Amino acid sequence: MDDIGVATLATVNRGTELLQFVQGYVERLCLKASAGAGQPPLLAADVSAGLQVVVARRSSRCLRWLLNNAPDRLDLPASNACNNISSRSQDSGGGDGSSGAEDIAASLQLPVLPVAGICLFFISETALVHYTRRPRSMRPAADAKAQEPPPSVDEKYWKRRYNYFARFDEGVRMDPAGWFEVTPESVARHIADRLPFDRVVDGTCGVGGNAIQFAITSNNVIAVDTDAQRLCDAEHNAKIYGVADRIEFVQDDFAHFAVTYSGPPVDAVFLSPPWGGPGHLEAPFFSLRDVEVPDIVHLFAAAAKLSSRVVLYLPRHTDLNEIAILAAKHGFPAVEVEKVFFQHPTLHLKLVVVYFGPDVLRMGIPRGISQKTVGPTTGPGRAVAALPDRRPTTGPGRAVAALPECRQLPASSLDLLSPSPLAGPLLRALHCRHHYLGRYLVRLAISLEQQGYFAQVAGSSSSIHSSRTSKLLPMGADSTRQRGAGTQKERPRDRQREDAQVRQKAAKSLCEALAADKADNLQELLAELPLADALHLASEAVAKAEQAGGTWRSCCLALVQQQFPEAYSCVLARMKQTALNG
Repeated sequence: MDDIGVATLATVNRGTELLQFVQGYVERLCLKASAGAGQPPLLAADVSAGLQVVVARRSSRCLRWLLNNAPDRLDLPASNACNNISSRSQDSGGGDGSSGAEDIAASLQLPVLPVAGICLFFISETALVHYTRRPRSMRPAADAKAQEPPPSVDEKYWKRRYNYFARFDEGVRMDPAGWFEVTPESVARHIADRLPFDRVVDGTCGVGGNAIQFAITSNNVIAVDTDAQRLCDAEHNAKIYGVADRIEFVQDDFAHFAVTYSGPPVDAVFLSPPWGGPGHLEAPFFSLRDVEVPDIVHLFAAAAKLSSRVVLYLPRHTDLNEIAILAAKHGFPAVEVEKVFFQHPTLHLKLVVVYFGPDVLRMGIPRGISQKTVGPTTGPGRAVAALPDRRPTTGPGRAVAALPECRQLPASSLDLLSPSPLAGPLLRALHCRHHYLGRYLVRLAISLEQQGYFAQVAGSSSSIHSSRTSKLLPMGADSTRQRGAGTQKERPRDRQREDAQVRQKAAKSLCEALAADKADNLQELLAELPLADALHLASEAVAKAEQAGGTWRSCCLALVQQQFPEAYSCVLARMKQTALNG
């Protein structure tokens, strides 16, 4: 073959590769749009603290794409129908989006999408004190150039360098991608405080932001990454913090590492996958399939096989319906979705941390937003002799003896200068345009709010939220510790009361989400069952109803009578007695 033939063949191959890339990209866009049209995305900003049953619905094509990354050819509906669906989706109500999907399907005479997963969400809210102290202005002239950002680093990320690593000036190394991928130190410390176990695996180590904090609270940390240079930077940064001897750095793909791992049992796996760069917030919602490499769903499946506890670090606009599908697929009946807020310059939602594990079922009902002051590790440019060792002194799964204090914020914290609704944006503008003045006003407003000044002005609104202090619990700790005072005899009773409230709330949410008619008797039956059994039975009833063509309520009643005859008889006798007395 002559040179012209070789060049022609190469051009054809490049054209074929480009065509396949464009085709795959369009297919992914169509599948994501189809999933969002069939059921509106459930975002963290749309849910409040408490319990919520999420019923995720997907077509078979969208479900295969999500779980197996195997897109099929889609026959898209007409554009008018798509516009109709998207506009109706935004207006539809329903906490989990299922009722809105059914209304849309009914109006357009489309079949209701099958249930792809049912999961109970424990939605908690945590506000972190997170701000950068301005470096001292009295610096030598020779040091001024060192404070300028490198050419490859955007100035907005350079200004936040002490948020990422408080000891940045001691020689912390970061690659260009690490500047927008690393976990802020206050968030990393908060997550590490919640995972005080013996052995923790960081499956997406990067430059070591999370692994370093895990090494302070855990006895052994395994940091996995595919990039040798990033692992070298992570080890260098760990030496700065004095914890390199507690971290084992492994260069490997995490999915392969999870399959071949043969060491001691792993107590928890943490995954902080890439979000697609700084432009990920431009999309209306984040899908787990927005990032092709690494495959987030594949990483999670590997983590679920390696440990019974998995933690996902995700953007604030993640579609939580996909989290429900992922949890149901891998046998997690309940998850905790923690909404992490930053308090400065004004309270704003920053990210979402999702905790999977058996400990979630022992949680109490989250109430209100908790404030946590992590405390600075060091000021900019100052060294620290030794970091505090926050590791547990007991075995795996035990709680840390002393955790940072948290307290619930009054309602006025949501708009620092209540009742004026423009106060938050004005303070943010002042903070951005006039740094010193804005920061002074923000600190003044927060100080007055903490002293109860705005609560007194707002009057009765302050009575909605309690201002008592509470402990932020690590993952799996007993929720009865939040109450503090009380004898040992009272705590088991409190725990039983709390468990009963969780079961009743979950049963009510299940019936509201899945039962088309009033189901008081079924709600009472489900509230009598252990929480995990009730959630499993609800999912089994959905599958049976879809196969047999009956209603979810009738299938659920039949399953309760078959699998839990004692509870069924007990509730039935109680209802008969109530009817006779009435």
